[in-house]
Amino acid sequence: MILFSKCKMEQSMIYLPEAMRKAVVPIFNSRKMAKCFVHVCHIESPSNFFIRLEENTRFVNELNNIPRNKLIVPDSLDVGTVVLYESEKFDRKLTRGKILAPVQVLGGKKYMIEAIDVGTTDSAISSELIWACDLKFPPFAIPCRLDACKAPNGDIWNESSINGFKSLVPGTPQMTYITTVEDQLVVNFLAGHSMVSELMIMCGWAQMIPSFGTKKEFYLR
Repeated sequence: MILFSKCKMEQSMIYLPEAMRKAVVPIFNSRKMAKCFVHVCHIESPSNFFIRLEENTRFVNELNNIPRNKLIVPDSLDVGTVVLYESEKFDRKLTRGKILAPVQVLGGKKYMIEAIDVGTTDSAISSELIWACDLKFPPFAIPCRLDACKAPNGDIWNESSINGFKSLVPGTPQMTYITTVEDQLVVNFLAGHSMVSELMIMCGWAQMIPSFGTKKEFYLR
């Protein structure tokens, strides 16, 4: 349950129950979480997808239960502002987002917003579907790429490979952290008794390349 103040605007803050607040994991710790269960929340390709720690998924789901009439208008819709909004890419669920840019459309202005707990981007959201957010957690959607494989025919993943990858990581798979390259975690997943990268290669959905773990290691900035 999420509680709201019924008084002044400055007190109309979004509060998490203490148990839920304590359950939130604000930062990925590669040493403590080298193997952990995650939710794969958005997939563009095996080289560009987003995971969310399993502990944080309850928080994301709970946001959608907030009554819309309990929310308040944001003080600012400037670029970079973190807000709550109804995401078209996230089944019109309420989620946290960062405003990327205003968008001029016929009949007024809308906003391009990145869903920071999901990994998707909505291109044109009306201001009527945007509310203030005072939840100070960092983004829960973490950018990743799959280790030890690349697209079967060059650099561009085909639809068959992308769908194959999606079929191998349903639900909350066990993730193995390999390293970090630039802003992405390099990871693999356990699927039965095999790793997902191995199955991708066996099915012809990917080509094998050396593991990023055998190369010079990079770290998140």
